[in-house]
Amino acid sequence: MWNEAKIVGSSLQTEVELFRIRNITARKRMRFHDEDTPEENVNETDESSEEVHFRKHIFYVILDNITGGLTVRFSAEKQISDTFSFLFLRNYQKMSEEELKCKAAKLAEEYSKDISRIDLVQEMNHIAIVHNANFGRKQLGALELLNALSEYKL
Repeated sequence: MWNEAKIVGSSLQTEVELFRIRNITARKRMRFHDEDTPEENVNETDESSEEVHFRKHIFYVILDNITGGLTVRFSAEKQISDTFSFLFLRNYQKMSEEELKCKAAKLAEEYSKDISRIDLVQEMNHIAIVHNANFGRKQLGALELLNALSEYKL
């Protein structure tokens, strides 16, 4: 990112310079006896102080924000998956009637204005019965199920 910023800056014929605010209140960190001092811990790549500052205060901050955003999105996706996963064919066939009622009740509570708990439980039981009557306990993927429904004109 830093190199690209330099290239763009040079193509615009401007000087690329990274401004920093010095931290006057920085405290020294206590070091262990076997730890290198900052003067001894020299980077072999001879990066300029601007590049080090850029990596530390911009690049790593961006990576932290991306990681945090992905974590939030994946946890939201997991919650949605947990709520709706019982509706998938492979899942509701494996469930007992009580487990199916429990999951349906949870979904109906979440969307109480749109879904009736009793209707959803009855509908899921009906789907399981119709599926078992037409296809047996055979596990069908989404495309296989669609083709079978078309074939049987259901």
